[in-house]
Amino acid sequence: MRCLKAAGTALAGLAAATALGAAAHAEPNPSPSSTLVEPQPLPSSATVDNQNPVAGGTVIVTGHGFNPFEWVSFDATIDLAAATRARNEAGTHLAIVQADANGDASATIQVPAGFTGQLPILLTGQTSGTTLSVAVTVAAAPPSAATVGGITGLPVTGPGALAYTAAGLAFIVGGAGLVTVARLRRTAHVAAHASR
Repeated sequence: MRCLKAAGTALAGLAAATALGAAAHAEPNPSPSSTLVEPQPLPSSATVDNQNPVAGGTVIVTGHGFNPFEWVSFDATIDLAAATRARNEAGTHLAIVQADANGDASATIQVPAGFTGQLPILLTGQTSGTTLSVAVTVAAAPPSAATVGGITGLPVTGPGALAYTAAGLAFIVGGAGLVTVARLRRTAHVAAHASR
């Protein structure tokens, strides 16, 4: 009985050793496949550097999410010519720029001098068709020193201007008189020394 028990134990040990040897010679499990994770682009969005530019100033508009190196058009979605009633403000096209390798496009937009209020700007990728929009609120430019009664560029006139003109003439005449007196004194002084 003991012989059979010992033989059974030996056979079990031999079977275990054979299984371990076979496992050692088997091909190793392949490592989990390494998949490359593509970097995700920034979500499509448009931003401005100044939400409240003044009329006649500039604003930098940047769009994210275009195709790399595609051309991007920047357009106002209102007719600036009608809004400003100026002949030199043509239509709605503001700029066209090329996106960089990351698909970002940035343009410096000139705000029309005569425009105030909401200025919506549409960015359109010329290849991808991607469209983004952003709006700024344009404030009126502060009046300059040459502005009189809300009208820029007119000369200052009226009673106040007459007083300034008279004072200026008085200073000119007085200065000319002082120069004349100084010259007469100098001439008299030189003559007096010459006669000695």
